[in-house]
Amino acid sequence: MAPASPAPEPVSAPRNVVSLSPLGLVLGRIRLNYERLFADRHGFLIEAVVTPEVFTGFDFVRAGGGLGYRWYWNGPATSGFVGGHIALEQGAGSLKVALDDEERVYQGRVRRLSIVPVVGKRWVFTQHLLMTLRIGVGYAAARYKPDVASDPKAVELLRDWSQKVPIAIEGELSLGYRF
Repeated sequence: MAPASPAPEPVSAPRNVVSLSPLGLVLGRIRLNYERLFADRHGFLIEAVVTPEVFTGFDFVRAGGGLGYRWYWNGPATSGFVGGHIALEQGAGSLKVALDDEERVYQGRVRRLSIVPVVGKRWVFTQHLLMTLRIGVGYAAARYKPDVASDPKAVELLRDWSQKVPIAIEGELSLGYRF
């Protein structure tokens, strides 16, 4: 009698994902991220972000990066997740300021730090294709620095603006490739 052949080893799911958020092309926040899955349920990600702030009246373009963590409750298959994200962005541009019925444009720089808890879901369509949706609300600290501060009222208005935006809203709808 011939010896029994050993059972085949299970094929593990790909542990690396590169994703691009096409929603960002519509809403003005473009995201590219890389995620590495550990122990089937823990994902760590690195993200690059470009944000032109055209919808808020600011002619700014911010760019930066972030780090994140996700815990998947169903492992590497289609699953919901919870986690957190921290990001640092900086940029430059112009800001329109209305002072005494007169509108002035100031050039300056902005730096923004955000810390956001997130919840989301990942849908795995094939061995290599997936889609991810994430949302979250957290804390943001932004600071605007004018390049030329000739008008004290404008500088005070810009300082007030920097302190009035403490909320960060996170969102992602991305298509990804697993390998």
